[in-house]
Amino acid sequence: MAIKFRQRGLELPWISPLGNFPNYPRFRVDDDEKCDPTITTIFGEPVFYKKELDVYSNPTNDIINIDLPDEKNGRLMLYNINGEVLFNENNQFGRKTIHVNHLSSGIYFIEFIPDNNPEFLIYTSKLVIE
Repeated sequence: MAIKFRQRGLELPWISPLGNFPNYPRFRVDDDEKCDPTITTIFGEPVFYKKELDVYSNPTNDIINIDLPDEKNGRLMLYNINGEVLFNENNQFGRKTIHVNHLSSGIYFIEFIPDNNPEFLIYTSKLVIE
């Protein structure tokens, strides 16, 4: 299969030197908030904000302890790298201990989604099992 390249084959609209595509994009490196959720939205869908979930001992091969956020009840889930749910349980705030010695070595993901979540927070962490 031959590729037919043509220099300047795609003509972009040109109105004036002031009304064209910008030469240099603004990367927002000088702003305090690098990610502004008002710039891009998914219409009609809630946007969740990630927070770090405290998980230890990580890496492990036996038991993990998870410090769930204070005064928040919710759903705790453990996923494998393929997105399959391996653990799914409603939990109350405090510390949760999970035995993971039956899982094979690899990278897993832990999520905690609080009930009654007006802030749209999701607590996440990666877990390495040796």
